[in-house]
Amino acid sequence: MNSKSFSLTIAVLVLLTTLLPSCKFFSKQEGETTKTETPATVEQEPTTSETEEAEQEPQVVEQEPVSPIKSYNSEDLKFRDLYGSVHTMALYEQDCDANGNPISAAWQPGVTEVFDQAGWIVTNKVNINRDESGHILSYELDESEFGDLWYQENYVYGENGLVTKLDLYKYFFSATRYCVYDEDGHLSRVVSEQSAEGEVWNVVMDYKILETDNNGNWTKRLVHHTTVSQEETKHNLELRDIVYY
Repeated sequence: MNSKSFSLTIAVLVLLTTLLPSCKFFSKQEGETTKTETPATVEQEPTTSETEEAEQEPQVVEQEPVSPIKSYNSEDLKFRDLYGSVHTMALYEQDCDANGNPISAAWQPGVTEVFDQAGWIVTNKVNINRDESGHILSYELDESEFGDLWYQENYVYGENGLVTKLDLYKYFFSATRYCVYDEDGHLSRVVSEQSAEGEVWNVVMDYKILETDNNGNWTKRLVHHTTVSQEETKHNLELRDIVYY
């Protein structure tokens, strides 16, 4: 190698020595710049408990209003305080003492009512007038069918659909009766203003249920009759024989 070639080699080495550090520096800076300019964004998935908590909404429990009166299948069954699919209901009465012990051995028959499967009264020889809601406004027994049991009653209802007042007419007897019910909707007291042949007197009748059947219908109850003006008290039992569909 001559002196000219040697000098050229030395110059190239010096130039490379100068450029290599600079290339390494710029390469590193570009890498670092790229890394810092595009930081990785990691979206963390919510945990199971957090997801359930986010999806769970507050539950609002709407409670039905509590009514002390059971539901009836029809207005006529409510009218007679009868639950279930009643086919016939026969009423009987018997005199008794204050404790409900019968005085006479025989039950006196009252009215037997027949209901269709929808719960409406279909008894023969009964004339019924109703309002638009189906409430019975007047109830009349035909004399030709029931003989001395003929009578007519006219009714007034309260907001709960139960009879609060009735006017009774039976031959020469008439009465205006005001009805009171217990918390279950059963008749508990009747205050009656009665008149017959020019005589007027007041009677208070208190009712106590003694027996019920599996449908919750009373089958026997005790009635205390108190004549206010005479301070006279008598008692009788009422029995219901109920047949279901």
